[in-house]
Amino acid sequence: MGNYREKMAKVTASELVKLLKTEQTGFQSESDFKRVELKDIAILVRNRNEAKIIRRELSKRQLKSVYLSEQDSIYDTDEAKDILMWLEAMANPRDERKVRKALSTSTFNFSKEKLHALVSDESEWEKHLDKFLSYQVRWQESGILPALRLLIHDYGLHLSLNDGNESERKLTNVLHLAELLQQSSGKIEGEEALIRHFAELMKSKNNRTGKDNIIRLESDANLIKIITIHKSKGLEYPLIFLPFVSDAKDITHKENFFKFHDEKGNLCIDLDTTDEGKARHIEELLQEDLRLLYVAITRAQYACWLGIASTNRLQKSAIGYLMGQNLANVKGECNSIEIVNLPEPTNDKFNSQECNLTMDSSVKTSTVYIPESWWVASYSALKVDYKKQRGVEVTEIETAQDDAQREDEETEFSLVESINNSDVYALPKGAKPGVLIHALLEKCGVYGFAQAHSDKDWSKKTVTEIFSDHLWDDEKRNVIYNALTKWLEMPLVENTRFMDLDKVDYKSELEFLIGAESVNVETLDSLITKETFNNEKRAALEKNQINGFLKGFMDLVFCHEGKYYVVDYKFNYLGNTAESYSETVIKKTMLEKRYDLQYALYLLALHRLLKIRLGSSYDYNQHIGGAIYLFLRGNTQIFDKPSQQFIENLDALFSGECHDR
Repeated sequence: MGNYREKMAKVTASELVKLLKTEQTGFQSESDFKRVELKDIAILVRNRNEAKIIRRELSKRQLKSVYLSEQDSIYDTDEAKDILMWLEAMANPRDERKVRKALSTSTFNFSKEKLHALVSDESEWEKHLDKFLSYQVRWQESGILPALRLLIHDYGLHLSLNDGNESERKLTNVLHLAELLQQSSGKIEGEEALIRHFAELMKSKNNRTGKDNIIRLESDANLIKIITIHKSKGLEYPLIFLPFVSDAKDITHKENFFKFHDEKGNLCIDLDTTDEGKARHIEELLQEDLRLLYVAITRAQYACWLGIASTNRLQKSAIGYLMGQNLANVKGECNSIEIVNLPEPTNDKFNSQECNLTMDSSVKTSTVYIPESWWVASYSALKVDYKKQRGVEVTEIETAQDDAQREDEETEFSLVESINNSDVYALPKGAKPGVLIHALLEKCGVYGFAQAHSDKDWSKKTVTEIFSDHLWDDEKRNVIYNALTKWLEMPLVENTRFMDLDKVDYKSELEFLIGAESVNVETLDSLITKETFNNEKRAALEKNQINGFLKGFMDLVFCHEGKYYVVDYKFNYLGNTAESYSETVIKKTMLEKRYDLQYALYLLALHRLLKIRLGSSYDYNQHIGGAIYLFLRGNTQIFDKPSQQFIENLDALFSGECHDR
């Protein structure tokens, strides 16, 4: 059967070149004639193996194609492996081994000689190390997507990865992955945390089947589409090719069992592999093949080509069954069906310029002026300047990026020394535990906090699924399960607990974009410091200016008795006793970490949202409840509701109406 597929693939590719080169081949309307283009063609196959065979022959003839499959995840590509090494090098730019690994990835396509020359020339090698240092800075200041785009530009990957079918495929994958990383960075801040998240997605087979994670088309230009018959259901294409239509699944005596359905539609499995079971099994396979053949042929709008050959499986195939081994039976008196001998394959190559075909690849120039200072920033763009302490002694240096950054620098996955290692204080420190705790509470929110509290089986199963790494043993998972029960019973406000919230009254992981008109960060810092925590001293923010949008995610927004509250989950390790999570300690932590800045921005985002949603009926004092920060290790919280004047001043600052400090 392999010879049949190989021969049909060669013939199909050759005929497509001939079809595209013939000027008289196209679509004629009453007033217009349009040449056949690559995008008009679809080749239907049964599986990935058939797609691989036909794509190989198309590529030999310079015919660009894309394989559309329901199962292809972008995280399974070679480009994902390459980008993981890039991220490691960008996060550790002075680790020469990691930079060498990044430059030796297949996407860079450097020869062994060039790599050796880079490392041998000390001054040249230092330039590459400096480049990766600049990528780290760009990552920290602007985000991972701008950093990856800078790398692509510096090394000309947008040029080297755009000179052929597979090269364009690689470039599309790289850009797709860069976008997904940027999306993830909105929830997972910190370089190492994002790297681990990306690595876990590559390893895991779960949570990767969303449409955003499926491999995209290379471009909107001409591409022959290779698609499985199953996926083609409901779609139409101008021209359809079915090169392997004579193929059928081979049923041999090696089958361990046969499957079929009885008269009532119940599935039956014949473990004895009887002749009757085999016959029923083959009959059902034929019926399925007939249905697929109907689907495949009816996808064509104008013409359909079938690759039929007298193979040993022809009589078992749907087309063989229909024509009864005689093509004339299929044609009958229909003038729209033509039977021709199989053409001989050629090695002719396709050249779009020779054929004078428009490839839709012209670049359109935008006439809109966007100033260079305009950008989309995240909370990580606002960093603490530890050289300007305002009289505060910060014992543990950390930017305002997130809780996890400091914890990530601590010993990863080591149990905290605690009086009782079965309590929540003893759970591992590091960025990953905090990320997993957030994921657990987010899933509870989606399922319903009340349901999560009452459905013990679901909670235990969810904890096991999220904390599935071998570093989380049953004892740790049991601690988390017990802690989750207490968290869901925590009073949030006015004796209202998580478990009391109705699903229609809250939203988990609410994303926001705050418009920012040339916001001076020093002015922002001064305003927040004066209006929160009684003007207590805290580390200053670095000088900066935000012009564009400030984006972020709020862990939870809920409504209770007409008031809206913002909730943020924290898993900081502050000590191994209840006293370590007292109001005094938490307040000190809030100031050190600059969570005052974080919740001020959250409340501003909520303020703007409610102004739009509620219109003229909106009133800050009536509708804004405040911000609640839950320190989950200590099962404690801190609450604040800034004044209306403060939020309005903040709103004016971000609207460009206030510039003075």
